[in-house]
Amino acid sequence: MGNCSCIPSIKQLWIVYANFNDDKTIELSGCSPSTGFKPYGSDSMPPPPEIKISQKTDDQIKSLSFYAWDLKFENRNLQDWIYQLEKLRIYKSLENQKLEKEKTESKIEPYSKYIIISLIVNIVLFLVLIFVILKKKNFAK
Repeated sequence: MGNCSCIPSIKQLWIVYANFNDDKTIELSGCSPSTGFKPYGSDSMPPPPEIKISQKTDDQIKSLSFYAWDLKFENRNLQDWIYQLEKLRIYKSLENQKLEKEKTESKIEPYSKYIIISLIVNIVLFLVLIFVILKKKNFAK
């Protein structure tokens, strides 16, 4: 595993990108864009900006500044997480539509053969009926 992204280790909501194996297991890559709902434990959090106050820096102002920075980072992470979730929902919806279309087409295909066969049989029966009617008219003369 590389240091590309965080791997689900904290109990929270995650968007996990993985590969499905034939044995019904998943394989996680450390370089997948998997992300948690909350940014805690992530190594990608940037350091807060330097506080520049010309007068004395009060500890309370400093702690509020760090708290505001954490909230800003958490908000950005939440927006990114929701964006990824919506993209995955759209992808899933499109895949489901595609599967439904394929199922419908696979159901229609055998019926189309039956329809063609029944049309051919109807044409043959219609031609036989016309032939019988014409033959009766010829005998009637």
